[in-house]
Amino acid sequence: MYVLSVRGGDVSFIARHLPDGWFSLASGPATQALAASFPLPGLLAAAVLGALVLVVYDTALLYNLGHLGAQVIPGAVVLIAVRYGARSFP
Repeated sequence: MYVLSVRGGDVSFIARHLPDGWFSLASGPATQALAASFPLPGLLAAAVLGALVLVVYDTALLYNLGHLGAQVIPGAVVLIAVRYGARSFP
């Protein structure tokens, strides 16, 4: 909606940061009508890269979960120490 309403369908402002073909805009009559009637389309600007952000976050999360086994014991020691310290020093 943001790209259609605010940018008139032009994705060049963000396309230089993404691979070719990243944006395949749906431009049928229903999408055009929704874009024309959407109130305050500028508020959707943050959603332009939303899918990319979620993919990167999920990838990083899965990578880090794969290395979790080596970090469980040191992490637990730190959490216990912090919890004990919080109780000891008001």
